[in-house]
Amino acid sequence: MPTVVKLTNKLLKTDFKDEASNPYPFCPLCFGIRDDINNLLEMGSTIKSIKINEDGTNEVESIKSSADWLSSELEQAFCFGCKRMGIMATKKDVFVDLLPNVVKTNCHRTLSAIKNKVEEQSS
Repeated sequence: MPTVVKLTNKLLKTDFKDEASNPYPFCPLCFGIRDDINNLLEMGSTIKSIKINEDGTNEVESIKSSADWLSSELEQAFCFGCKRMGIMATKKDVFVDLLPNVVKTNCHRTLSAIKNKVEEQSS
């Protein structure tokens, strides 16, 4: 039920009048609404690897933030669905290289707008 409600909420028309809080609300790849990742489980398993030590104990390496899943800075500008596509790509560097130049340019613009917004809020 929460998943259905969350997905239907994404279909609601969003008001973009407040440009200061969201300077570029669209995904540079699909031009859909850029939605945030609410928790790491949306990205997939948070476990990177499990090692069994000689003494029989387990050592689990896990993801600390959603940025750990993304191989390039460009993917951080994508919406949730496009981020998932980048994560699932078997050759992530090839995926990023094959993106059209207009998408790469829009990613850089989006990331710089976000960076500027964060800097303005901190000053």
